[in-house]
Amino acid sequence: MDKNTADISIHQIYKNLGKIDQTFLTPELLAQIAGTAGVNVITATKSVTEPMMAITVVIGSKSKNLFNKATAVPNSYITETGTVGTVVGCYISDWIPVLPNTTYHKKAFNSAAFYDASKVFIIPITTDGVRTFTTPSNCYWVRLTISVTDTVTINEAYQSAAVGIGNQ
Repeated sequence: MDKNTADISIHQIYKNLGKIDQTFLTPELLAQIAGTAGVNVITATKSVTEPMMAITVVIGSKSKNLFNKATAVPNSYITETGTVGTVVGCYISDWIPVLPNTTYHKKAFNSAAFYDASKVFIIPITTDGVRTFTTPSNCYWVRLTISVTDTVTINEAYQSAAVGIGNQ
């Protein structure tokens, strides 16, 4: 072994018969191995694939339609006081998030109810013959009453995406 310690290599170290452990590593390298270093914290484009995800992955484009027919409740309607009533031939939407003081375009539902951020009823609306409506200043949720034969849309004004509820 060369006695010149200014020019020593890892191969000249006789620790555990030539094997290295964490004592040979710098604190920076140990942090990288532990995943606590600020190195490569942003993944490369397309480097995380669907099987690597911890949540369900939706592939495709997000619909602009805020109504989801999969979560609609059959044989129900929203009453004038914002509660749920029972009636054959209608559905009610699930809670649809909306923004206050925002104009929405609608198709194929004639009544709905506005609710605040805590889902407390504000007012009902009737939209017969009206293509747009504006949410109140304290409105964060809306629920719709829908005929089972209708194709329903609700989107921010002047966007359109239809989802049929009938003939499922």
